[in-house]
Amino acid sequence: MLKHILALAFFATLAIAAYSQSPTNEYCPVTPTDLAEADIYSQYKGETVYFCCKSCLRDFNKDPEAYLATLTSSKESGGHGGHEHGSTETQAHGSDEGGEHGDSEHDHSDHGESGSNPIVSFLGKLHVLAVHFPVALIPFAALLAILNPLLRKPPFNQLADLSMFAGTLAAVVAAVMGWVAASQSSYPDNLSVILEYHRWLGTSVATLAVLVSAVILYWPKTRYRIPLYAAVALLVFTAGHFGGSLIYGPDYLF
Repeated sequence: MLKHILALAFFATLAIAAYSQSPTNEYCPVTPTDLAEADIYSQYKGETVYFCCKSCLRDFNKDPEAYLATLTSSKESGGHGGHEHGSTETQAHGSDEGGEHGDSEHDHSDHGESGSNPIVSFLGKLHVLAVHFPVALIPFAALLAILNPLLRKPPFNQLADLSMFAGTLAAVVAAVMGWVAASQSSYPDNLSVILEYHRWLGTSVATLAVLVSAVILYWPKTRYRIPLYAAVALLVFTAGHFGGSLIYGPDYLF
């Protein structure tokens, strides 16, 4: 009973934190003419910085120093100083990058869908938390399976199987939450394609992991544990690459 109460308290705390959070900077440092949103933010030097849309978040992550003056001006003047700054230096900076952040051309299509159910939106946000478990557990299972014949440690197979089973469960949860998160988001054309790759690859990870886990349960002495686990791990890395591209842009890795 105590465990259930503690679990409920934990999730209640998460929910309160998610919805009581308000931007410390009123205006977006990348596009200072636009108000920042509480659910679009990044951490920089121990400080939380808020943005008006995910396009601005990606631009800030590429070159944070270029926007620090705007951010400081916005905080000191309650956002209004940043408004004036946005009409000169920052907009000029945006025009150098193809005019993406000019007043008339700034694209806000990566905002979440307006009027969405708060509970559904919160569940979608938990995708980022849930996805770390399969990302860690499934490659770890593959590593243990590879080390087992090299080190001649039979318990490694058991640990690999446990890691795969736990990773499979987490992958299914993460995939479901990922579809919920995708339903609450809207991306420009170049990123909407990446989103499709990411969520179908994530679904493939969950599906393949379930199939591999079923094979291991039915045939625990199989000699194909290494290629099976390695295949799921490779799919995890591929899906993770496209997930990172949604946050940091299509060219963040290559």
